[in-house]
Amino acid sequence: MRALQIAATGMSAQQTRVEVVSNNLANMSTTGYNARRAEFADLHYQQAARPGSVTAADGTVIPAGVQLGLGVRPTAVSVNLQQGALTATGGDLDIAIEGDGYLEVTLPSGLSGYTRDGGLKRSPDGLIVTSDGSGGAGNHHSR
Repeated sequence: MRALQIAATGMSAQQTRVEVVSNNLANMSTTGYNARRAEFADLHYQQAARPGSVTAADGTVIPAGVQLGLGVRPTAVSVNLQQGALTATGGDLDIAIEGDGYLEVTLPSGLSGYTRDGGLKRSPDGLIVTSDGSGGAGNHHSR
C-alpha cells in the first residue's frame, strides 16, 4: 500500500503543476502578468538499512545504507520576474516599464500597492488609474 501512497503524492504534485500551467495560459494576454512556476521537494526518506549494516545472507556491508523515498510535495509557486515583451497598445495613457521597476498605486484600502500593469485609463472622476481601478493622479511613479 505504501507504493500507492507514494504514487498518489506524485499525482497530486502533477495536478498542482497542471493548475499552475493552466493559470499561466489563462493570463498570457493579461497586461503585466508574470508567469508562475510550481516547485517541489522530496518527502522524508525512510531508513530501511542503516549505513554500515551487514546483510544476513552473505555478510556484505552496506556502506550507504538503504533509504526509501516517501514521495513528493509542492513547496512553492514562484513568480518569474523576467522582463516580458513590450507591445504597443495605442492607448493614450499606457506605459511600459523596461527593466526593473514598479508603479506605486493607491489601493482601495488607502494602502500602497505595486504593479507592472501599465494599462492606464481615466476614472469617471478624471483620475489616472490601472485597469482594475487602483491609483489616482499623482500616485503613480516608478520605483
